[in-house]
Amino acid sequence: MKKVIFTLGLSLALASTAYAQSYNCQQGGLNATERTICQYSDLGYQDSEMARLWGLLTASDRNAMRAGQRQWLKERNWCGTDYSCIYTGSH
Repeated sequence: MKKVIFTLGLSLALASTAYAQSYNCQQGGLNATERTICQYSDLGYQDSEMARLWGLLTASDRNAMRAGQRQWLKERNWCGTDYSCIYTGSH
């Protein structure tokens, strides 16, 4: 299930419409990756879609995947300001 959600999030067809990310870009304390996501509508779309898909999971599924989610966020946040790294999920 984790790979399905991750794959869906990364292989979405990106629309030209601007999308909001799943967090407030105006709040303080954002890391470099989050600030970079705020700068690009396609990254914001991917982020909001991942949050939407996460929300569709049952509480049991989210609990089972929580460690994987933390690892994925750690790897994503390693990208910092590197757009390509954030977009593709590879560094």
